[in-house]
Amino acid sequence: IHLHYYHHHSQRSMPLSNYLSGGSRHHDDSGCGNGCGNGDGCGHRMGGVGALISVTCLLVVVGSLPSADATPPNKSPLAQPALSALQSQETNGSVAVEWVNLERVAGQGQGTPPSPHSLINLTLAGYQGWFATPNDTDDNGWIHWGPLADGPPGHGIQEDFWPEMSEFTPAEQHPAPGYTNADGTQAHLFSSDNAATVLRHFQWMEAYGVDGVALQRFDVEVGAIRHKHVIEYALTAATATDRVVYIEYDMSGMKEADIVPTLTKDWATLVQSNVTSHSQYLHHNGLPVVGIFGFYMDRFSATTAAAILDIFQKGEPTEKAFVAGAGQWFWAKSQPTPEWTAIFYRMGSWSPWNMGNWNGNADDPHAAVDYWAADKANFESHGVIWVPEIYPGSSTAHRDRKPPGTGRIPRAKGAFLWEQFAVGTKLHVQTAFVGMFDELDEGTQILKVVNDPPPQAVGDIGYEGMPSDVYLCWVGKGSAMLRGDLPYTATRPDCPGLTQPTIPVVHPAARMVGKPSSRVDAGVIVLSWEPAIALRGGGIVSHYEVLHGGVVRRTVDAATLSVAIPSQIGAHAVRDGQVRLQTWRVRAVNSLGNAGGWSLRQTV
Repeated sequence: IHLHYYHHHSQRSMPLSNYLSGGSRHHDDSGCGNGCGNGDGCGHRMGGVGALISVTCLLVVVGSLPSADATPPNKSPLAQPALSALQSQETNGSVAVEWVNLERVAGQGQGTPPSPHSLINLTLAGYQGWFATPNDTDDNGWIHWGPLADGPPGHGIQEDFWPEMSEFTPAEQHPAPGYTNADGTQAHLFSSDNAATVLRHFQWMEAYGVDGVALQRFDVEVGAIRHKHVIEYALTAATATDRVVYIEYDMSGMKEADIVPTLTKDWATLVQSNVTSHSQYLHHNGLPVVGIFGFYMDRFSATTAAAILDIFQKGEPTEKAFVAGAGQWFWAKSQPTPEWTAIFYRMGSWSPWNMGNWNGNADDPHAAVDYWAADKANFESHGVIWVPEIYPGSSTAHRDRKPPGTGRIPRAKGAFLWEQFAVGTKLHVQTAFVGMFDELDEGTQILKVVNDPPPQAVGDIGYEGMPSDVYLCWVGKGSAMLRGDLPYTATRPDCPGLTQPTIPVVHPAARMVGKPSSRVDAGVIVLSWEPAIALRGGGIVSHYEVLHGGVVRRTVDAATLSVAIPSQIGAHAVRDGQVRLQTWRVRAVNSLGNAGGWSLRQTV
């Protein structure tokens, strides 16, 4: 196999690897040009420079699709080397299915992407990004998973849920000492200090409709190199998936005297490092958004609180920001001084931190939301955007070293979460904060977890027998209901029946220079991908849908893993007199009829 591309400006032939890592260039999966990223199906992602790729063999991919039940734990087919799927036409006898022979179906893109220019109409999740393991990028041992290396094997885990790891690649999986899966194979955990893992999380957000994240930043970890990595990974992933990101400082545990100097210095560093000027960094009213959690009147004085706000509202012009405050939900009941009252009304937006505020009835759990209407009206009368914190429940037995079931707010199969979205919709809430995306420590996460955790993790729980993606689904549906894209319903959607297959991993598109005897015309562009996995409860993978040129077409079956597009419609679109690279994406559909997330955009 010989791959090269021809640079039409420098007249040089260069390695394909250079093309794949090329600079920024407009490209388009709908025939669009400028103005991409506004819901018109256009793309605006990284791509190589103009290219001609020649291949001396036809790219052919054939194979059967495993389901989650048939795939051994931690043996994901996504981990297979991409080139293992390349075979020559002469030896294989099979060819990629021709694009024109695929059935055209309704559907395009992943919906309108969230705008990074406004806080309104967004549902954002807190993203801790604090998990670390031995042999990850920073290699500082087990962090936030618990002291797995300090005691006997099979002890130390501090989470009550075990993450679903079946679709992670081997490079993302780190063996947990002494913990095995139900079948006896080694159990694994992930590290947030891994670009592929952060990207995977953001792909889940795009697939299910979570608009973006508030990336948590703690005083004790501000200087940690892995947190610098996670910011970089998150911004890169947000670009690839059309999500938004902003920094949220968590002041928990900080000494009062350290708060102002620490935030002042760190924010200046982030601004100078161009973090806040990134295209996917969230802005509101023209200012970068900064979240600040921890406004509790018993933690520091009103004078310190005012100084915190002054950093972002009265500081250097280049460092001014829109403050998204969060903290004491019951502040109005706590006889605030006039000085503290003024602090709350200086916020740009306010999130009353509601986690742990519930009726206390484990048999019929409900979050306490009776104060929401009055609190919302109060803040909005002072020009402050009111953003409720919505959470799915919690569980902290392992973290607190207590008996199983201790410290648990039951999730009630999603009813606890959905009721909060329903109340918010009735109150015409425009923006919501979900606590949290990956907070496994407190059991408030919405990411995928297993229902059959390692038996050594005594007392670990799952999602009550439901598919691993149900809470991603409910948050996405709740977000759509808040925006008015879905009608109001007090009854939670059937997310167990809406479980999605995993997102396919695609190969770089390749142009074939065929022989006269080829069964596909010479000059076609071949698009291929690795098989997806059907999550447990999601049947099997039925077929794939391919998006190219604004058109979605479907394969006949799950065994078809490549498509041949005629070169005259494949690689370029002309708009405003400019030639632009087009892109393509693919997604899997399971036997329940549910489509999964689109793959990352690839230039053709």
